[in-house]
This record gives sequence, C-alpha cells and structure tokens, in this order.
Amino acid sequence: MLLTSVIIVLREVLEAALLISVLAALRQMQGGSRRGLLWGLIAGLLASLLIARSMGAISEMADGVGQELFLAFLHGVLYLALLCIGVLALRESSHTLLMGVLMATAVAVAVSREGEEIILYISAFQQHDDVRSSLYRGSLIGLGIGASAGALLYYALCLLPSKWGYRAIFVLLTVVSGAMILQASGLLIQADYLPGGRVWDSSGWLPEEGVAGQLLYAMLGYEATPAPAQLWAYGGSVLLMTSVLFWQWRRNGSTA
Repeated sequence: MLLTSVIIVLREVLEAALLISVLAALRQMQGGSRRGLLWGLIAGLLASLLIARSMGAISEMADGVGQELFLAFLHGVLYLALLCIGVLALRESSHTLLMGVLMATAVAVAVSREGEEIILYISAFQQHDDVRSSLYRGSLIGLGIGASAGALLYYALCLLPSKWGYRAIFVLLTVVSGAMILQASGLLIQADYLPGGRVWDSSGWLPEEGVAGQLLYAMLGYEATPAPAQLWAYGGSVLLMTSVLFWQWRRNGSTA
C-alpha cells in the first residue's frame, strides 16, 4: 500500500505541479504578478473537495457516463486555456487581466481534476485500519516528491536565458495540452462517444501500472494501448497548438 500510494499520489500531483511550474515560470519571465496562480490553487483545492463529494451524483448522469463526460470537459477547458495563454504570451498584451484569469483558470481546473482523484483514492482506503498508516505516509511522500519536481522545473526554467526559457515553456505547454486531449479522448471512448480499438500494445515492456509508466502518464499522457481516435485527437491538438503559436510568433516577429 505504501508504494501504491506513493505512485498514485505522485502521478496526480506531478501533473498539476508541472503545469503550475510552467505557468509560474512564464509569469516570472514576463515580470507579471503570480497572485492569480495562488488564487487558482486555492479555488482548485476547494473545487476538488466539492467534486469528490458530488462524484456519485455526477457519475449517474448521462446514462451512467456522467463522470467520463465531466472529466473530459475539464480536460477540454484546460486545453483551451493553455492555447489562449500561449497566444497571449506572444503578444504585447501578455500582462493584461485576461492572462491572469486564464492562468488562474488553468491552475484551478488542473488542481481540481487531480485533487479529486487523490481525495477519492484516500477516502476509499482510509477506513481500513491495517493500511491507513501506509496510505497516509505514501500519500505524503508522493505529494512531497511531486511538489519538489515542480519546484525544480520552475527554477530550471527561470535559470535559462530568456530566449531558450520561452521556447522551453512553449514546448512544455504544447506537450501538456496534447496530453489533456489524449486523456479526454480516452474518457470519451470509455463513454462510447468515440470508437475504441488498439494501435499498439507497449504494456509488455512499459506497463502503465509501473513507476515509469505512471510518470510518463503524468507528463505526456502515456497510454500503453492507445486507440486510433486517441492518436488522431492527440496529433490534431498538438498540430493546432503548434500552428497557432507559430502563426502568432510570425505575426508579431517575436524573438522568443
């Protein structure tokens, strides 16, 4: 239970921590206030509690696939927020109130999504006295490792020269946004809104349940058995993000 708790909580925390770190580094390089990120974090924590308590009712909606549709919706909102953040970051209006609102929204959605998963996981096992200690210790260790990884990424991005720092941030935003759509399409497949199938099976040498698989899932949305619809959705989302950012960069003649 200790190792399982570490891996599960680390996966969820790492997803949110990496995104927050990238946005915080972008805000730092722009010289803008990061107060919106803090408000987004607080809102996300509160929302995760509310979502976790309401997940039973949400799951019963839409003929029993309400949970999948709701979580896919959150992933879609996060993708759109990151797309808009990338565009505004390449414009002179990057210090506007809209940028702060978008960043706060992205953080709130990411934290609520991952926090809800952690709350439901802990709630499912905390009544068992024989595993409670390992559950809490593993969760704290996973939380600490995930937060530390996010802090290291933040400082690494801030230490890069401005030109390379911006490029690294835009690459990470593109990768993370693609992972959001990959996960959203997987949820829609579970809800039978998209066709299933299997393009390949890499579970033999890189299982999703392993440490490496969980970390790759957190960072890239790794799937051992992706469906064709997932690959099309992932490729389309990354292409859209890349094209829009490149178009904005060329339009402004940015040196980022």
